[in-house]
Amino acid sequence: AVAGDPDQTGPTHVFNLGHGISQHTPPENVAALVDAVHAVSRQLRA
Repeated sequence: AVAGDPDQTGPTHVFNLGHGISQHTPPENVAALVDAVHAVSRQLRA
């Protein structure tokens, strides 16, 4: 598949935190959020 080719990559989206996250957010929470977004992305592309 060619990057950016919607016929080959399935639905796409951009996950944006808006104003960001607090510098005090535990890194493991950020990792869990990224993992969750990636999981949803995989489901959308299945």
